[in-house]
Amino acid sequence: MTIEYMSLKTLSIAPENMRKTAAESDLGELIASISAEGLLQNLVGYRDGDDTVAITAGGRRLRALNALAADKSSKAFRATMKIPVDIRDRAELHPEISLAENVHRLATHPMDEFEAFARLVEAGRSAEEVAARFGTTVRHVEGRLALGRLCDEVREAYRAGDITLDVAKAFTLSSSHEAQRSALATLRNTHSYGRTSRVVREMLITDQLPPHNRLVQYVGIEAYLAAGGSVTRDLFSSTDQEVAALTDGALVQKLATDKLAQDARALADEGWKWIETSLQPVDHAQLARYTRLHPRPMPLSDAAAAELAMLTEALEALRAEWAATAEGASDDDAEAVAKVEAFEQREAELEGAIDAIEQCQVGYPVPERARAGVVVSVDYAGDLVAVRGLVRPEDDGAVETTGRTPVTTDGRDSPERAAEKAAGYTLALQQDLAAYRQQVLKAAVATAPEVALDLVIYTMVTALVSRVGYRRSPFGASFTQTYERVELKDLDSTAAAAELDRIEAGIPFLVELPKDPVALFDAVRALEPDAKGALLAWCVSKCLTVGLPTAQGTAQRIVERIGSILKVDVAAWWRPTRARYFERVKKDHLLEILGDCGLDAVARQVAKEKKPAIVNGVAAVFDPSTRPTVLTEAQSLALDTWLPPGMAFGPAASEAETGAEGESPVPEEPVAAVAAE
Repeated sequence: MTIEYMSLKTLSIAPENMRKTAAESDLGELIASISAEGLLQNLVGYRDGDDTVAITAGGRRLRALNALAADKSSKAFRATMKIPVDIRDRAELHPEISLAENVHRLATHPMDEFEAFARLVEAGRSAEEVAARFGTTVRHVEGRLALGRLCDEVREAYRAGDITLDVAKAFTLSSSHEAQRSALATLRNTHSYGRTSRVVREMLITDQLPPHNRLVQYVGIEAYLAAGGSVTRDLFSSTDQEVAALTDGALVQKLATDKLAQDARALADEGWKWIETSLQPVDHAQLARYTRLHPRPMPLSDAAAAELAMLTEALEALRAEWAATAEGASDDDAEAVAKVEAFEQREAELEGAIDAIEQCQVGYPVPERARAGVVVSVDYAGDLVAVRGLVRPEDDGAVETTGRTPVTTDGRDSPERAAEKAAGYTLALQQDLAAYRQQVLKAAVATAPEVALDLVIYTMVTALVSRVGYRRSPFGASFTQTYERVELKDLDSTAAAAELDRIEAGIPFLVELPKDPVALFDAVRALEPDAKGALLAWCVSKCLTVGLPTAQGTAQRIVERIGSILKVDVAAWWRPTRARYFERVKKDHLLEILGDCGLDAVARQVAKEKKPAIVNGVAAVFDPSTRPTVLTEAQSLALDTWLPPGMAFGPAASEAETGAEGESPVPEEPVAAVAAE
C-alpha cells in the first residue's frame, strides 16, 4: 500500500466504483463531518494518466470534498488541496474492493448514536450547533436527544430488541423516568401484539386527550388551538405540526358543547317540536323511550321537479358530448387531460345537485314533525348524529306501542334489554346486528310467497280499514326498498346475500321488464301462479324493516311472528366473529359465552387475562378451522349454534293466544338455509 497526496482536482470517480447512483441529497451529513473533522479515511484508486487518479473506493468522500471546494465559504477547502490516496495497480483493484468496502461496514446501533448526541449537548453544545456539525436539522437532533435521555431500562429494552424504535419514540412523550419505567413494566405484561406505540402514548398522556379522541375529532385541533389550547407535539412526526396530545380537556369539552348547540340550532328550521343534545353517543335505552317515525317519500315542488329535470337533462347531454369527443384522446396530451378534468368536475357538480334534490324526495310530513323531535349527539367516531322522528310517550296517543318493550311496567329493564346491557351493546352494535337480522329474514321471506301475501294483505287492512286503528307494519305500504348497513361492510359476502342473489337470478321475469306500464301490467297478469308467487315474495322481502326484539311497537312484533312462522335459523345464515361481535362487547360477556357453550373451565382459566387475549381465544374456538380438536361434540354444537342476545327469532304469539292455538294457516315448513359464511 502506497499513500500519496494528490491534488483534489486530479481525482475522479473510477468506473469500477460500485456506486453508480449518486445520492447527492444524502451528502449533507458527510460534508458537515469532513468540514468539522477533516478527511478521516484515505481514498483508494489507480493512476488513470500522468496527472489523474481514478477513485475506486471513497466515491462519496470525493463528492463531499468537491462540494466543499466549490463552496466559497469553506476557506480550508480548495481544488488544489492535497488528498491522501492509496495508489494501487489497476489490475489489483477488482470491483469487489469497492463492494467490500460498502458491504462489510458494521453500522452502530441507533441507541449508541442517540446517547452520543445527548453527551454532546451535556458537554455544552446547543442543539443548533450539533445540527450544524452533523449537517442535519435541529428537530432531528432534538428527537435524538430525547431518545438518548430515556431511562436506562427503556434504552436497554430497545437495545435487546424487546421494543421497536417506534415504541421507544413513544416513551419520549414524557420526560419523567419514573413514568417511563411504569409504562415499560405495564407493557412487558401485555401480549406482544399489544406492545404498540399507541399503547405507550395512552399510558404516558393519561391526563391529556389524544388526537383520536372523539370530542377532539368533533371540535377539530385547529379550532382548539384558535381558542388558546395547548398541545404536546410529537418530535418524530413527518411534519412539525403533528399533535401527540391536547392538554386542556376542559376547553375541549366547552368547545364541543358550544358546537353541538350550534349544530342543533341549525336543525330548528326543519320544524321539529323539540331538539335534545348529548355529547355522549346515543344509547339504545335512550332511543327506546320514543316511538320512531320513519321518513316517507315526499312529492317535489313544481320548481324542484323542473330543476331536477333540467339537471338530469344537462348531465345526460354532458355525458353524450364526452362520449363523442373522448374516443382516441391520449393521456399524454395536456389539452386532453385538462378536458377530462373539466368534464369530471362538471359531472360531479351536476351529480351533487341532483343528489341534493333527490334527498328531498324522502322526509317527514309537517304533522309528524309537529309532534316529533330530534336527538343530536356525537358518536364514537366524533361525527355528528341526528336521530330524527322521535315521538315522546306523551305525544304518542295515536300510536300503539304494546308488545315487547325495553322497560317493564315497574320501571326495570326487560330481560332482553338487560341481556343487551350486560353484554355491553353499543348503539352501533345494535344497529349492525339488526342489519344482519334484517338480511336473514329477507332471504327467508323471499322464498315464502304465502307469508308474503299475508303481509301485503295485513298492511292493506291496517292502512285502509279505519276501525282497525293505526298499526305500524314492518312492510312499507309505499313499497320503499330498505337497505342494510354495517360497520364491517361485509353484507355482500354473507350467506343471506348469496341466497338473495340466487333467488333474484331464478326469476326470469326480472331479466327484461317491459318499459310500457300497460305492457308491464299485462306481463304480470300472464305469469303462472308459481312464478307470480315467487315474484311477490321477492318484492315483499325487499321492503322489510327488521330490528332486534327490544325494538318497540307492533311492527317488530310482526317481524318476530314471521321469523317464528318460517322457523328462521339465524345461526345457519350468520355467525359471530371477532370483528362482527367479540371485540365489541364486554369481557364478562365473553366469559359468559364460553360458559354457555360448555367451556366453563376455560372461562375460569382465562378470566384474569386481558380482554384482547380473551377475544382471540373466543374467536378461535368459534371458528371451525381453528377450533381445538379436543372439544366434545356437544361443545362444538353449542359453538355452532350460539347467537348473541336478540339475534334469534323466537315465538311471538298474538295477544289473543293463550296456548298453541292461533297458528298461521301457512304450513310451517323450515326455510332451506345455506351454509354459513
